[in-house]
Amino acid sequence: MPTIRYAPTFTNARHVNNAVGLPLTYNSSQPAQLNAHAYAQGTDIHIAPGQEQHLPHEVWHVVQQAQGRVRPTVQMAGVAINDEGGLEREADAMGRRAATGAAIRQQIDGMDLVGPSLPAGHVTQAYRITYGPLHNGSGTDMHVYIDGKNDADLGKGSAPSVTPHWWPAAGTSNRSYLSQYAVQGHLLNNLLGGPGNDMKNMTPITKSTNSTHFKKVEDDVKKEVAADNGVEYRVRANYSSNPPLSDFGTTAPASLNAILPMFAGEIAVDYDVYDRSSLKLLRGLSGELLIKNEGKHKQGTF
Repeated sequence: MPTIRYAPTFTNARHVNNAVGLPLTYNSSQPAQLNAHAYAQGTDIHIAPGQEQHLPHEVWHVVQQAQGRVRPTVQMAGVAINDEGGLEREADAMGRRAATGAAIRQQIDGMDLVGPSLPAGHVTQAYRITYGPLHNGSGTDMHVYIDGKNDADLGKGSAPSVTPHWWPAAGTSNRSYLSQYAVQGHLLNNLLGGPGNDMKNMTPITKSTNSTHFKKVEDDVKKEVAADNGVEYRVRANYSSNPPLSDFGTTAPASLNAILPMFAGEIAVDYDVYDRSSLKLLRGLSGELLIKNEGKHKQGTF
């Protein structure tokens, strides 16, 4: 059983009618450039095809920006992005409360929607699952807010169907041997909406580590989502260390040593659970849970 430990840490998230008269672009191609379903920049809102359900969320981002509460936290494709968790959860809650445009209009009426000055190009607030860049063809970071049991993205996950470029070719003895000990592990579980056809969401891990991730984290997150709670969830793959050959069985071929530096040495997991109406923090991990990427012969402390 892989070793796990805690390290102190972190804090993102997500979801009327265009009754407020804001500049609105439906079927926009621009959100995809930011790996987003929709985004708000100043008073402009862009909604990707089929993502109209996110409009209330984005309308509230307009309010937040007008109030001067939005500052850049990351850069993506040359665009200043704010993905601060508290603002995202607030936009979710206010969007849900806006059964009609009037509820939002009450907050906007009398407000200067230009607001205080913002950095050049303004700050974009994008509704999305955030992924880090690839490292040696594998995923590095996943950060998401799951908005309860009816979150629109829950049904979009899929089983693993891709491998990194360095993975042994099909039909080789190394490929056959590795299949006994390792899998392409989801950063965001497929039943929570994680794609298995994009290596940004995948990293090779031992079957033992995959099992530990499920038992110690993923199963709990699924239960919280099923209970209709909001869950902010992050998984990172740490490539600063790598598993040794001995973690792949006593008969592991020495030729596997050539690809072991491509494996992450551990995955770091954190989540917080929120009441979706009050935004109150209910529970969560006390810090990042670090799960070693190692063989089943290792016994961790839980």
